[in-house]
Amino acid sequence: MESIYSHLRKEHHKVPCSQETHIDLCIEDYNKPGNARKFEENARVMLYRAPMYCAKLLAEILSDTLKNVKILDVASGPGQVGSELYKVGFRNVHALDGSWAMLEACRQKKVYSDYLCCIIEEYGAVPVDDGFYDAVVTSGAVLEHHLPASSQSEFARITRPGGYCVISYSSDVTVTEYGKAWQAESKRLEEADIWKVHCKVVIPDYYKNLSGFVDIFKVL
Repeated sequence: MESIYSHLRKEHHKVPCSQETHIDLCIEDYNKPGNARKFEENARVMLYRAPMYCAKLLAEILSDTLKNVKILDVASGPGQVGSELYKVGFRNVHALDGSWAMLEACRQKKVYSDYLCCIIEEYGAVPVDDGFYDAVVTSGAVLEHHLPASSQSEFARITRPGGYCVISYSSDVTVTEYGKAWQAESKRLEEADIWKVHCKVVIPDYYKNLSGFVDIFKVL
């Protein structure tokens, strides 16, 4: 089944190129007029529910401190995760995306308090101090040519000790080479005592007719 990103990146599979080039091409597509709206409409048609699950799970964990928690929504897209976080009571959420057009869509929702336009390709890529956030959330961007597996170490770096990294992805990703590399990096960080598994939740309706997962890690 197509992901909500597929219609924006199909043509980039025709010519072999580097991961970095693919990311640049994807961002170029996302910045085209009207594509943020198309992204949201595709998500609606495909019944994309992962952002709702991410928000509710994090709210359950941080139920006593909702309004004071500082959260980064990584690869925010047009703001589905931020909207769901706002619904459950979070009021200090920052949006990060490589596309200025997606961030502009986030601004229009009025659920974020800050915006960062950057790409996470290596440790130190996010322009904030270590432990700056209480939680990092990403939904739907655990996908080839979007977030590299190495970005997980950056999630952990910018999350305070005792904070949480919430990561959702569709079940079809897990059988790909990219998905295997992502899971191997998650395991490496666990074995290195960077984070530990708090829980892994199966989402039966991640998309229409497709399951998925939410992995939640507690930073050590």
